[in-house]
Amino acid sequence: LTSPGTGNEHSVVVETDPGPGTGIGASIAFNLVNDTTIAELATDASLTGAEDLTLKATTKYTMTTEAENGATGGSAYVGGAAILISVIKTTARVAAGAAGLTLTGKLVVEVDQQTTAKTTATGESKGSKSVWGIALAVSSATYEVTALLERNVNATGAISISASGASANTTSAPATAAGAEGE
Repeated sequence: LTSPGTGNEHSVVVETDPGPGTGIGASIAFNLVNDTTIAELATDASLTGAEDLTLKATTKYTMTTEAENGATGGSAYVGGAAILISVIKTTARVAAGAAGLTLTGKLVVEVDQQTTAKTTATGESKGSKSVWGIALAVSSATYEVTALLERNVNATGAISISASGASANTTSAPATAAGAEGE
């Protein structure tokens, strides 16, 4: 049994630039990911006459959350926020069962989870009088990788249980505010 979980790029970009008077730019991007991938022999499920059994759960997820804005004018003000909340669980298991499990070959229970998250908020303001810029980026990531053997197994071949996971998360929030020359 193979249970793949895959993620797509999730992004929201909102920009506003009202022109030479007073410029106001605002943006917000929110990305919520809640994903569970499971490959299992269920609780109390029976399997008879099997040679080999492979339970493999794989999740590959890439998440991108961007909030970008800018403003120009005599006075220019920008604010932006990018928020990512992700909970990704990947599990492969032979669940509990009173009967146990008998195989004439091997048992493989394997989990692989690879995640990448990038959260960015940017703001740029340029004005001749007064300016300010603020950007906030928040990333909350919970990743769980589990391979379990919860019942007795009698196998003539090898029994292999493995779980691997890797994540790369970057969060940045640059904001600039530029006023009149010499000020």
